[in-house]
Amino acid sequence: MSKVQSDSDKLICYHCGLTCVDNSIAIGDKLFCCNGCKTAYEILEGSDLCKFYDLNQAPGSTPTEFGFKEKFNFLEDENTLQQLYQFVNEDIATNAAIAGSKINPVFTANMSTTGTLFVTNSITTGTDGQVHPDYVFQKYFLGNSILNTNYKFSNLGEIENFIITNHHLPGVQSAAAVKEQGFWNLGEASRINLEKIEELFLHTIEQEKKITDLTSENKELANTLESLQKDVAAIKLLLATKSSKE
Repeated sequence: MSKVQSDSDKLICYHCGLTCVDNSIAIGDKLFCCNGCKTAYEILEGSDLCKFYDLNQAPGSTPTEFGFKEKFNFLEDENTLQQLYQFVNEDIATNAAIAGSKINPVFTANMSTTGTLFVTNSITTGTDGQVHPDYVFQKYFLGNSILNTNYKFSNLGEIENFIITNHHLPGVQSAAAVKEQGFWNLGEASRINLEKIEELFLHTIEQEKKITDLTSENKELANTLESLQKDVAAIKLLLATKSSKE
């Protein structure tokens, strides 16, 4: 941007628009009233942000100069302020820490972000409309569930057949379905994950029981085999003794 550096006998600061004492502080044809303005210009120039100076005649000036104060008169209107407020006094946590947690808002509308949501503590969701996966245990042990009457507990063979055909677990959205939906429901995903964990525990318990039964059967078979081997050895000894007497 090309700016006039002098007005009659006055030398004008390129950054803030104030009068310069002399031309001792300058970069090229740009004069500055102090090293602070010069440094601010150098920072903006180094970051390729000199379009900042296209905003106003003296964008580095304070709001009380060059008629800037009048630009913000609309903020004195109470109705305008109420529309601009994001939070009210009731949203301020009286016992909150100064850094990072002063505001404790209650959102009544959906929130969305195109960036990354970073949380250092826990995320809590409401329970309205949500069903806890205890229906898995109800169905397994009682034969039915009052929490989810449509739930069906599948054996491993049925699950295997479903996976072979559909390439995803029963009750879990496929990658194509999620892509078409356009979002991933964390609350629903949490419920499904817990459902699958409970199913996995039940299948593991079943397998553990089968392993225990097979171990017991193998032990009995081993004892029977050992007894038979002793009987065969005894019979062989009797036959050998009888043969030697003859």
